[in-house]
Amino acid sequence: MDVEALADLKAYLEEEIEKRKEKLERFKKFLGIVDELLMQESFKTAAEVAEVMEKKEGEEEVFEIVSKDGVLLGELYIQKNVISIKPNPDYEFSVRSPPFASFFIGKILSSMVAADEELVKEKKLDEKKVMKFKMKAPNDILEEIVIRNYGDKSREEEIKNTIRWTLEKIYQQDQKPSKKQKKT
Repeated sequence: MDVEALADLKAYLEEEIEKRKEKLERFKKFLGIVDELLMQESFKTAAEVAEVMEKKEGEEEVFEIVSKDGVLLGELYIQKNVISIKPNPDYEFSVRSPPFASFFIGKILSSMVAADEELVKEKKLDEKKVMKFKMKAPNDILEEIVIRNYGDKSREEEIKNTIRWTLEKIYQQDQKPSKKQKKT
């Protein structure tokens, strides 16, 4: 066989391998979208499917957490499988406050974790996909909550709604100006 023919064959094979890699990556992306949609309980509109695709590509969404009377209580960031909640630093939200400790952590987040752990026991969920959360709260004042592997769109909505309700209740009940506000 001549060297030129071998070089042409090599170039052809490399090109074909590259084409198939691109197709494989596309198929993996589509499979991820199908998996996401299968986990959800109902059919979704085209706009909601597009939103899922955007998250898959790693774009961060930011939502303001606003009370019914328009007070900015914090922000919620969503990127892929992570939700980060950062309260407004102008207010002190105690992690010991009943709406936060017993309701948001005790009832909402802990029950989601328990449900995931039960699915792991039933071999319906990979152990690596169990929801986990971590709080940053120096002196019991909430600075941030990071929730990993939160799951599907319905859980995302439940977290958004309950953190808004929780922060609003704390704000209404026993809000004190933070040290930053006192200085100004």
